[in-house]
Amino acid sequence: MRGSQDRHSVVPALRSILCGAVALACFGCGFSSPTAPTGAAGNAGSTGNAGSTGNAGSTGAGTAGATGAAGDVSPTGAAGTSPAAGSSGQAGSTPDASGVGGAGGAPTGAAGSDGMAGTAGGLKNSQLKFTKITIHTRFLAESVAVGDFNHDGILDLAAGKRWYKGPFVPGYSTSANEHVYRDGHDDLPVSGIAEEINTGVSDSWSAFGYDFNGDGWDDILQNSASDVGPVTSGQTKPIPSGTGYWYQNPKGVAGNWPRYLISN
Repeated sequence: MRGSQDRHSVVPALRSILCGAVALACFGCGFSSPTAPTGAAGNAGSTGNAGSTGNAGSTGAGTAGATGAAGDVSPTGAAGTSPAAGSSGQAGSTPDASGVGGAGGAPTGAAGSDGMAGTAGGLKNSQLKFTKITIHTRFLAESVAVGDFNHDGILDLAAGKRWYKGPFVPGYSTSANEHVYRDGHDDLPVSGIAEEINTGVSDSWSAFGYDFNGDGWDDILQNSASDVGPVTSGQTKPIPSGTGYWYQNPKGVAGNWPRYLISN
């Protein structure tokens, strides 16, 4: 049964393949030598446009350089340095081959500026003179503060617990211009045995004058060393060892200035 069924299914398929091959062969025979028709004549090509004439090259024109200003003359100053020569101007560009213009000329460069004259010479060291003004000969502090403590526009000095009114001129009077603004050491030893001098440390190791609170009046900042010496009989309490205080200027009010601890 199975062989009979296979034959029945294969035969129709073979017939179909055979018929297709015959049809294909007939198709090939019918179109094997067709006659090609003559094609129509092509259109003539258009004439190309003429090339445009190149633009004429521009002539280069250099700008003349401005003359440099003369340097200031100062009788005692050093001579000014010579000016540098002006650089040559850039040559005009050559136009392209199709252009008619010629090459531009090379302009003259700008003139160099004259050298600056030297500044006026100052005094030489040998001409400087200083005048030594002795305010006092006492040992009151290891530091000095500078500021306008009485607000008169003239700098004053502060040493230890005192400040001294400026200006400082020959014949300066300490007694007339000395002001106590805080408690602290008076005189420390300047002579005697070594032990006495070496242990005589004041309560003013560093001092600074400045308007710390911005009210227009200079104040005083005082720092003490870590080994402030003891006070002698009759002296007021010094700033404790290793501390710093801001003394606020009372704006002309007599007595001790208000103080504020800033470091301990």
